[in-house]
Amino acid sequence: MATGPRHVLITQWQMCQFSGSEMVTLELAEHFAGRGARVTVVVHQHGGPIVEMLRAAGDVELWSSRDPGLDDHLRTDPPDLAWIHHQIVPDALLSGELDVPTVFNHMSPYQPLEQVLVPDVERSLATVSVFNSPECFEAQRDSGVLDGFDADRLRVFANPAPDAMAGVVPRERGDGPLRLLVVSNHLPDELVKALAALPPHVEVARIGAQRDRGAVPRRVDPELLSGHDAVLSIGKSVQYALVAGLPVYCYDRFGGPGWLDPDNVATARHHNFSGRGFGRKAPEDIARELVDGFERATADAGVLRAEQVEGLLLGPALDELWELCLARPRPARAIDGTARAAHRSVTALGREWAILQARSRKAAAAAAAVPGLREEIARAAAATVAAEDAAARDRQKIRKLRRRAQKAEAQVRRLEDLRGRRLVRGAERLVHVVDRAAGRPRRGRGAEDG
Repeated sequence: MATGPRHVLITQWQMCQFSGSEMVTLELAEHFAGRGARVTVVVHQHGGPIVEMLRAAGDVELWSSRDPGLDDHLRTDPPDLAWIHHQIVPDALLSGELDVPTVFNHMSPYQPLEQVLVPDVERSLATVSVFNSPECFEAQRDSGVLDGFDADRLRVFANPAPDAMAGVVPRERGDGPLRLLVVSNHLPDELVKALAALPPHVEVARIGAQRDRGAVPRRVDPELLSGHDAVLSIGKSVQYALVAGLPVYCYDRFGGPGWLDPDNVATARHHNFSGRGFGRKAPEDIARELVDGFERATADAGVLRAEQVEGLLLGPALDELWELCLARPRPARAIDGTARAAHRSVTALGREWAILQARSRKAAAAAAAVPGLREEIARAAAATVAAEDAAARDRQKIRKLRRRAQKAEAQVRRLEDLRGRRLVRGAERLVHVVDRAAGRPRRGRGAEDG
């Protein structure tokens, strides 16, 4: 086997969240860096935990596509392999200064930046163009953009999973709950309703960007998979589960077949396990299938793991592609100025789209926070009203206590007056008794002591 590349260039429109193409880029960088290569990743936008994972992968440098020093960096340390996503081709490569084995990777049959937007550029630069599914390849072939491409430089690269996923040992469930891992950034309403209708013995963990639907954004890794009994997802997470030997319920915003089995897996794989190619389901049907079909799906998972693993492990798939690049180097072809200008315009539009997407995510996050803020304001207002009511009640109590105190003080004064009068009368009676005992005449109240 040939020695792998020493320096790999990977371009990607953004590294901001745990979604399909970003995970592809992260896994590529980890794979090449893990084999001792230097990796240069070029993006329009970046941020969040996924960037820290990228930087922790090894000898990986993250560059902005707008950095004026990027082309000098590539000229000074030319890559041995260029891996292009989303039509981002640095000028050092676009101009023909660098003669590098180049892979153009297309990961969707419908997303604009995943298309062959400037065929002359890709046809001239690509050692091989790869597509994440037969569906993706057929959509672009049928559109005519691949006319003139060498057929033997077009390949399906089936969104393979990191090799470590094959080491997952499915857990022993026993009599415990069924732990279902739901991985989605776009849960449809029927799936939300179905999950809410599941019986108590099914424990659901939700992974994804939709915090408002109970999801937590995080990476799906072997440790997470090994703690669950089944996976509900589409796309890359399906490959993860298949390689790990876990049963997969394939369903999301495009619909899907439900539990994967030997009869439907080929059609599902043709469509990149996206759920396309199948219909949508009612919530009650999804909930019933998840429970009633689990045991059969568990039995099928071992069969699917053995049958489907070919082409779904990243290491062997990349080794095969690297061998192809070395065996069939691309003939030198000049790119005319019009095509280069068109491609630079595509890159600029992609950059603006990435900026708009970043702003959209911020706006969505702000909008998602509004209900919580409103609830907090309502709680604060209610607390204020309660405090004001309590203060009013306290003021009323104080007034009542003051009136009681005033009454008590008046009563004390009356008692003191009464006591004084009684003392006076008692003293008078005592004087009268003494006078009688002494034989003195009774003194009247007005008499003076003599």
